[in-house]
Amino acid sequence: MNKLTACLLAACAILSAGWAQAQYPQKVVKLIIPGGPGGPSDIIARMTADHLSKMWPHPVIAENRPGKGVIAAEAAAKSPPDGYTLLLVNGATAINASLVAKLPYDTIADLAPITQINSTAFALIVPGGSQLRSRSSSRRPGPTPVH
Repeated sequence: MNKLTACLLAACAILSAGWAQAQYPQKVVKLIIPGGPGGPSDIIARMTADHLSKMWPHPVIAENRPGKGVIAAEAAAKSPPDGYTLLLVNGATAINASLVAKLPYDTIADLAPITQINSTAFALIVPGGSQLRSRSSSRRPGPTPVH
């Protein structure tokens, strides 16, 4: 095989891979939400589904699956691995392997991350008179003045 033929074959392979990706999605995409309607995960998932539905030729349907993330993750893990079932992962879903003795799926083997769409800051708060302090806290005990 000469160099020109090899280059043409490589170009065809690259173009066909790009064409296949450009055709996604070819049907409705389901976005599974680990929680009930109205919560933070639901709001973020529905905003994402709405945005993607405007960009893609087929809609993205948001589906709530309450159950501490286990039911939602199981539904996603047991769906065909074709990219048409997406799972919004929240904190509960991420730590379930350390909380639940036997999950009906393997978080690492059965689920694959795609992208981060949101981040949330967490804080642990105690009463002002508590003796608990963060390591970086240098302020005296008592309430913080409000201005």
